Amino acid sequence: MENGDYLYIQTSETSYDYTLYGPDYKELDGGQLDNPDLSLAEAGKEILAAYELSAGKMEPLAATGWMIFWKQPNRPMPFPSRRRGTGSTAF
Repeated sequence: MENGDYLYIQTSETSYDYTLYGPDYKELDGGQLDNPDLSLAEAGKEILAAYELSAGKMEPLAATGWMIFWKQPNRPMPFPSRRRGTGSTAF
């Protein structure tokens, strides 16, 4: 995101599970959005609005960007365990 934060979203059968990371790759917060009818982008915007963060320019991380994020030493390991989902992305 424009402010350097990262939003990781994972879909499940009935909701979106998410984790918000700061620019230092430390977990800030996480939760569930129980509105599976939203698109992934709409869910991301709704989650950010709940934290009063601007979606601004949100872009999914390409595989290279994701690997850079994944290898950061300050990143919590592993991602918070949530229900096994059907897909995921990070912004």
